[in-house]
Amino acid sequence: MLPMPFDPSIAAEFERVALLNPPIIERVQAAEIGSDYFLAMVPTWAAQIDEDVDRRLAALREGSRSLFDSRKDAPPQEHAVAVEHFERSLSENVAGLLRTIDRFSSRFNRAAKKNAKLERVRPDVERIVAAGHREIEAKIDEVMSFRAARADIDPASRGGPAFDNAEDLGSYLRRVLT
Repeated sequence: MLPMPFDPSIAAEFERVALLNPPIIERVQAAEIGSDYFLAMVPTWAAQIDEDVDRRLAALREGSRSLFDSRKDAPPQEHAVAVEHFERSLSENVAGLLRTIDRFSSRFNRAAKKNAKLERVRPDVERIVAAGHREIEAKIDEVMSFRAARADIDPASRGGPAFDNAEDLGSYLRRVLT
């Protein structure tokens, strides 16, 4: 069992917010592309996605702060193990969300070649995909915050590649996480 220097209710809320894919991404991905339902709902989902992702990212950032605020008295080794757990869980979620979005985008593009009606919802689909990528980028930032915190807590976790710019870091993370 994971040593848990965090308040269990705070940890559970963080995992609920951080480790579930956006509900709209799940709905879009599960819908049959090209169906009347899909064509009717994609514009609605696209209209909701930015607000949904903004709300989820604010909750993610608040959850991260709450996690760290709740551990003030934890022994450093125990805290480092828990931070590593959340870092790893969030990294796995990022990789899975990226696969989900990329698979959906590929399926949509293949279906659009066969069904011209899908072109009318392409801008909405692109908006949904872009919002999903925005969530991925924000979660990568949180992963990096966890790594930095772990390095501050546990000197043994320091090391690894260093980056001079965000593009190189992003490329590295995409390679590692996918």
